[in-house]
Amino acid sequence: MDQDGYDDVMVGAILDSANGFAGGKVYLLSGKNGSEIFTVVGSKATGFLGLAVDRVGDVDGDRVSDFVVAGAGAPPFNTPSRVLSGKDGSILLSFDTLLAPNNGWICGAGDVNGDGCADLIVGEPQDNRIAFAAGRVRVLSIKKLSLTTTTPSVSISSGGTQDLRIDAGAEHAGSAYLVLGSMSGTKPEIGLGAFTLDLHPDTYTFFTLQQPNPLIPNALGVLDGSGKATAAFALPGRLISPAEHGRLLHHAFVLFGPAGITFTSNPLPVRLSE
Repeated sequence: MDQDGYDDVMVGAILDSANGFAGGKVYLLSGKNGSEIFTVVGSKATGFLGLAVDRVGDVDGDRVSDFVVAGAGAPPFNTPSRVLSGKDGSILLSFDTLLAPNNGWICGAGDVNGDGCADLIVGEPQDNRIAFAAGRVRVLSIKKLSLTTTTPSVSISSGGTQDLRIDAGAEHAGSAYLVLGSMSGTKPEIGLGAFTLDLHPDTYTFFTLQQPNPLIPNALGVLDGSGKATAAFALPGRLISPAEHGRLLHHAFVLFGPAGITFTSNPLPVRLSE
């Protein structure tokens, strides 16, 4: 059941062109009366957001069913798939797939590995690892993420802000946190004793370590009584070369105390758009 006790429905409209031809859009419609609860618009042309949609259960623990949404992930489209909150449309998880506009699928798979969280099954006919278009099927784990956003991309030309929602859980209330970034991906990751931080270290990582606040307001702070905080990635217009259009940046946070690192978050992507 969803917020009002009825099963809501997500619908994909892959040819919606609000953000460029066939950027796509998804609508969450009320199961009670068909009214629109929220929409999420594709961030770039020929992204075909809404190519596949499915209910995946309650991923973030808010007692509202969440949804997986796919676009065209095979080159040259390169649209990541997302797990969206059924409550407000915020991005709970973003991952790459090899779906094409005319084939591929993604759906909820139930709890395959017995960890108490919903999982996903993804069919990717475009995979070439064994032979041309031999394809592959993946089962992906979904767990509640400690770093989420409602904004998947920011503009290089006009600038923009990606909100960073930090939720490490009540057991970490009052802990100090620091948000770090990487412009070169998530692997190989950074080893931090018993923990790993899924950011590949580069100059941007060291910049956010040494000067945490210029591009990430509230990057350094203390979690509230629920183990939550908010920060943001704030990109001024024309700070980055237009040649970086399409690049993914990633951010993640660490918790630390007198004894060292106590927690590391998932990496959260942000796509640099035109």
